[in-house]
Amino acid sequence: MNLIPENIEYWESKGISDQTPEEFQEHIESRIAVLVKREGLIRNTVATAPQLNLFGYGTVHEVLSGSEGHGYFWGHEAANALGWDQAEFAKWSEEQWHWDLVMQREADEESGTLGWDCIHHYPMHVNVWQGEGNSRDHYVNGVMQGPIMRYWTDLYLISTDRLMGMMMSSPWGEEWFESVKPMLSWGFKKSGLEDLLSGVKTYTDDVNSLGEVETRETGGSLGDSIARDREGVTEEEAIRRAFRGPVFDQGGEASC
Repeated sequence: MNLIPENIEYWESKGISDQTPEEFQEHIESRIAVLVKREGLIRNTVATAPQLNLFGYGTVHEVLSGSEGHGYFWGHEAANALGWDQAEFAKWSEEQWHWDLVMQREADEESGTLGWDCIHHYPMHVNVWQGEGNSRDHYVNGVMQGPIMRYWTDLYLISTDRLMGMMMSSPWGEEWFESVKPMLSWGFKKSGLEDLLSGVKTYTDDVNSLGEVETRETGGSLGDSIARDREGVTEEEAIRRAFRGPVFDQGGEASC
């Protein structure tokens, strides 16, 4: 069974606006088919879809797979795994898609061609209910209104190369970044980027005796700053930290 997304019965039980279940499924299939053809992707089934590790915070299915580890996953599935409010996640996804379009437009104007290289968040252009229960439960005298309306959302396929950006914006973003910094630092070192950044000066702001803000050099470089993120941490330990997931306090509560 293909991942469309998850299954049509689920969305039928939640609520689909403006389309019959059959039209919804046909529309999703046609949107995915365009993406598969354009990027030469492989359509995965429930049985064959690789599991993407969300750095220990959960897993998602890789719905579409391409070359060199590139693929797509359903954003709402990632939001579920991360405990990210679906309405907030849909808002974030729409913003990212708009930025993709802006960057693509600029690239197209520069090259004089029409391309898709900057599109990493791919909307289905549907309207499904992602609030509590079925959408019918929230109508009063045949009308739904107010803040609850935000749970009518689109669905997005998100490129795997935007996974880290999604994690940074998630409710776990701050904790996740602290966990992953040593691994990123090792990556910078092994790729040679740290050496390239050793000539980039860093600056800080100080307040002088008159209460004015003055900017001064720190005496270090961006490369030095990156290297400090892995001080005392082996590469193996850095990888373990990056994928350890939520860190719980002594009372068993997650720090998010």
